[in-house]
Formats: sequence, structure tokens, C-alpha cells
Amino acid sequence: MEKAVDPSPPALQGQVAEVWARIRGRLRDEVGEVEYKSWLRQMTLASLQGEEVVVLLPTRFLRDWVRGHYGDRLHALWQTEIPTVRRVEFRVMAEPRAGEPRAVDAKAEPAATPARAAGNGLAEPLGRGSEPRAEPRGDA
Repeated sequence: MEKAVDPSPPALQGQVAEVWARIRGRLRDEVGEVEYKSWLRQMTLASLQGEEVVVLLPTRFLRDWVRGHYGDRLHALWQTEIPTVRRVEFRVMAEPRAGEPRAVDAKAEPAATPARAAGNGLAEPLGRGSEPRAEPRGDA
């Protein structure tokens, strides 16, 4: 049985973060700051496993727009950095309700390890109980 969590050593994960930062920087240089901030800034790298890169976006609309307008370019940039990358998959990161795990859109299988977007554009694992639960309020 294959594990869903990437067992890569921290040094390799750091290298992937550097590659992702370079790709985002090149894309920003190509499209300009305004377009980048409007459409691409919210991309989050969820994983790089084998030949597939998974990029998360907050909404289906944004996912579809980025895939349609920049999917081929992102694929080319990944292949320039890591020639073994054959596919860049775009998915929606759903916001969970209180007490529900995070999952990606209906086309994709739910992630084994829920993640949240970090400030660096990478997804980081969420531990159980890391999000506050809504407490019911009584009318007084």
C-alpha cells in the first residue's frame, strides 16, 4: 500500500519549495504584478509525487481560469526545473465546516493528510484539533 504522505527528507522538501518559489517568480515576471496578484497569487503547492504536481486554488472558478490560461505554462516551467514532471493537476481546496476534515473537489480523492495554505504558497499539514471548534452559544 502506497503512503499518501511524501516521505521525502526535509532537505528534499526544501528543494521543492525553492523550485516552486522560482516557478512562481518566473510566472510573476512574465505576466506582471497586477495579473499575478489577481489570478495566480493564491496558488498553493500541495504535492510533488513522482511525475505529478498538485496545485490547489481556493475556488472552482479560479482553478478553471488558471488551468485554462496558465496550465500549459506552469507545466512547462515545472518541466524546465524537474524534467520528470509529466502532469500538473489543479484542484480546489475546500474550506471545512467546524469538525469536518478538508477535502479537494469532487473529481479528486480526499487528501489523506489535510493541509492549509502557508504564507509561502506551500501547503502544510494540519494536525488533528489544530482548528478551533465553534462552541454553541445559548440565548441569555
